[in-house]
Formats: sequence, structure tokens, C-alpha cells
Amino acid sequence: MPTTATTHTSSTTKSTIISPTPSVQPPADGNGTPCSTDTSQAWLDILFVIDTSSTMGKHNLRELAGGLPTIMETFNIAQNGDHTTRVGIITYATSVTIRYQLNDVTNFDDLRLNFLKLPSYVTLNDNGVNANDALQQAFDHFESQKSQRIPLIVLIAAGYDANGFKNAYQTAKNIKDNGISIITIDFGLSDSTLKIELGSIASAGYNYTSDQEGLYDILPYAFTQSRKSGTSVSKSLNCFCPQNSYQLRNKNSLWNNYTNFADCYYGYNINTNPSFANCDPGVLAAITSPEKFTFITDTVVPYVFKREKKFTIGLHKSEVDLTWKWWNYDKSEFPYDYVYPEMSQTPAPNDNYGYMWRYSGFNWKLQTGNNVSLPYVCQMKACDAAYICDQSPLKNV
Repeated sequence: MPTTATTHTSSTTKSTIISPTPSVQPPADGNGTPCSTDTSQAWLDILFVIDTSSTMGKHNLRELAGGLPTIMETFNIAQNGDHTTRVGIITYATSVTIRYQLNDVTNFDDLRLNFLKLPSYVTLNDNGVNANDALQQAFDHFESQKSQRIPLIVLIAAGYDANGFKNAYQTAKNIKDNGISIITIDFGLSDSTLKIELGSIASAGYNYTSDQEGLYDILPYAFTQSRKSGTSVSKSLNCFCPQNSYQLRNKNSLWNNYTNFADCYYGYNINTNPSFANCDPGVLAAITSPEKFTFITDTVVPYVFKREKKFTIGLHKSEVDLTWKWWNYDKSEFPYDYVYPEMSQTPAPNDNYGYMWRYSGFNWKLQTGNNVSLPYVCQMKACDAAYICDQSPLKNV
């Protein structure tokens, strides 16, 4: 299994719960709900922006003519339908040409035929690479042929020149600030300047090289997992959260990309009886791993609760069998394992809800009580390939 490291962008301070070392490790999915990687359910608008200069050459374009259909064959390519994907093709050397528009899409067979044309677009006497204009035209194309789908640019480059990449970083930043992720693939492996430029253009963690092992297996995963970064909008390709909610993700050091979890965390800074806590849509948050708890205390707590030191979580005494449990999104229950987080004291007979208390510095412990009115943390299911959710911004109270 690849090694992972939990990352987020809100705070570098780690919160801890003081408790003995657990004798049993948390479950493998303790960090959250896996994002759907079912590409047949994806709802994307993908623009492949491809270098066809003499530097790219016909050989590389032949590779792409076979590799790109391989990537896209599991997606539901169509113009209509909720869980469908459209694909456009833009080529560039000194000039930029839209070869296949998003509105042209009919089915996978037609898309494959358009990929097969790539070698014929090579400009053997032109080594210009106008990446900046290509990115701008891709952005304009999304604006002119919008749909309900999530937009993605895949920029493929082999050559670099100072004029062609002038302002490309700023253009890419504007694109990402408008909610569009960018994946880059470097075919100019000996050009260190191109590597640096593509790294700055790509969304964080989504710059690849053409010689990367398993590239054409990695990319469909990236299409359903990749994340836009650098703004207040928490949005990932087919696995993202509405604005003003927060999403945990882990960095995959082997593939140099991120795994997002399909949970969105948000809170309400108003003292509320936990029996009346309104997490619609969603449920009170389940604290099922140290990584998830640190993420909540580094994001929701400082930005929603300010100076509050206590907040309600989803731990509750089940009315069914009077044992302590968490809620699933369908309001079914699963048991609390008494290992993490460990209760700081034995619950009183009439205790019915759990809450976290920052009792010293950045040290937290789990308390229980009877309808203790506190601010509270919710979690709801993220939008992903299998779930088209309400994308309206949440208002934290």
C-alpha cells in the first residue's frame, strides 16, 4: 500500500487527545467515507489541451492517440444525462485551435476517432508553444459551453518558450480561482524550465510526467479525486464540498496526488441542546481517527468556533440498546469502540451525548453529559461521482 500523509491548508497546530496507546487500531476507513472512483458515474467536462509543436512530435501524439481513449473508455461519454462526461480537444503550437468542442460530443466511439486524428495535427516546422493562449481559450470555451458538470483542464506539453508561457502562471491562477482544476502532463522530460512551469500551473499535487509508471491508470483516478487549491472554494473534481465546509484529504506519496474523503465538515457556533442540533443535510460528526480529529480542530474549530473550548460531536447513547454509538448518513448507527477517542471518565447513567473539551493548551478529551448545550460540528456527504449534491454555499453560524 502507498504511504499517505494527512494534509490541509488551515493551521499547522496539531491538537492531541491525552490517552493511553490504543490496543486496537482504528478501522482502515476511520478517516472518512471513500470518494467514489466509479468513472462511469462521473459528471465532468474535460478539455485536453495538447502541444502539437515539432517538439512534441508525431511519436508522442501517436502515444496519446491510443492512451487517451484508454483513459476515457470507462467514462459515460454523452451530451445528455446527469452522470455523463463531455470531452473537448484543443491543440496548440504557435497558434491555438479547438479541434473538438464540448458541444460536439456524441459518444465514446466518436471521441476515439477524434483522438486518433492527433498525429495529423503535428506542426513539423513550428516549435512554438503558446501555452498561455491555449489555457485562456480553454477557459473561454468552458464559459461559452457551460453545463452542470465539473470542469477540468488537462494540459499536455513537451516544449517551452518564454513567449508562449509568458503570463501562463497568472492565467492558470485565474482559471483555478474560478473553480476549474488543471492537471499537467510533462512530455519534455529533459527541460527543467518546463517542469517548473507545469508544476506552477497545475492544481496542487496534479502534475505528472509522461514516463511515470502506470500514468494511464493513475489519470482516471485523478479525474475523480483531484482538488482545486488556493482559494476559499473547497472544490475537487467529482469529490468536493460546498463552500464554507471543509474536506479532509491525504497525500499519496507514491502517485504524488491526493485522496479526498467524501465528507464535508461544518459547524454552528451557537449553544444548542444536542437533541435539537440541526445537521440537515448530514449528521453530528463522528470522531473515528486521530487524523480526522486533528483536521476538525485545525479547521472547523478555529474558523467557526473562535475561542470556544467545547463542542458537541455525534457520540450518543442509542435509544435502541443504550450503548454508545455514532450515526451514519442514513441515520443508522455503528458502535463506538471505546478505543479512540477514549472517554475521560465513566459516563453517568443519564448521560446521552458526547462532547470534546479543550481543557489545557491544545489537549482535548472526550466528555459525556445529559443534553449539554454547546456549539456543534456536523458532517455531510460530499458531492462525488455517485452523488450529485446541493452545491450551495453553507452559512456557518
